[in-house]
Amino acid sequence: LGLTVAEAAEMTEAAKRAEAVTLVPFTYRHMPVMRWVKRLIDEGYLGAPHRLGMRYFTGFAREGEYAWRFDADVAGSGVIGDLGSHWLSIALWLMGDVAEIGAVSTHTVARADRSDGRPYERTEDGAVMTTRFADGALGVLEVNATCWEGTPFGQTHHLDAHGRDGTIHATCDWDTVQEVRGVRADAPGPAAVLPIPDDIWGGARRETVHDTYRDVFRVEGAMVGEFIDSVRSREPCSTDFAHGLRVQQLVDAAARSAAGDGALRPV
Repeated sequence: LGLTVAEAAEMTEAAKRAEAVTLVPFTYRHMPVMRWVKRLIDEGYLGAPHRLGMRYFTGFAREGEYAWRFDADVAGSGVIGDLGSHWLSIALWLMGDVAEIGAVSTHTVARADRSDGRPYERTEDGAVMTTRFADGALGVLEVNATCWEGTPFGQTHHLDAHGRDGTIHATCDWDTVQEVRGVRADAPGPAAVLPIPDDIWGGARRETVHDTYRDVFRVEGAMVGEFIDSVRSREPCSTDFAHGLRVQQLVDAAARSAAGDGALRPV
């Protein structure tokens, strides 16, 4: 939402005073894979949750040219804020609030100077965040921008969730794979495909992920449609500034942890 918690809090308070309807565009929760995972969890497929693992692999940091994304003055943080904010938003949505967070990070690729030669603080291109949710479940959220995935879109998403009553695995390779697998506790494995229901797909094309992405937002009206409905009803969006502020608090706490000893701390 902002470069710092203070900025995000100021924006949130200003919007509250103005009684404005707000939206932070956390897009991935609107994709069919994540919506299906959310429904399964809400309907009790996991039972009491034990852990959540999420991995976001992409390769835009593999080359060492200057990029604003890795300039602390411009971006605030590296992949913890850039990619990790999306994962933290989804983790809150799936598992509830985070009680503790920690992180470790790395600067794998040497980054070029600014074009004008001015020095700057290089931010992280890879990070692993650990969380303890309010209900005691654990989370491991990995984000890395130095990974070669070899897919047309250059990124892949992976999710694993385990609970007392079942297990869910989800994969989106941003090419042709949008798949959720699951196995119930005490049932024989391996996890089997759990087809995404037609009502979640809606009218979106299914052949390639990028076509699905286009249709979810440009045809089905996800996110923007919610914003318009919220303007009409005056009900808050699911990812309003208050949600963005909470994500910003987690991002900042993770960045502080990564700059220190990486330990879990209350947040």
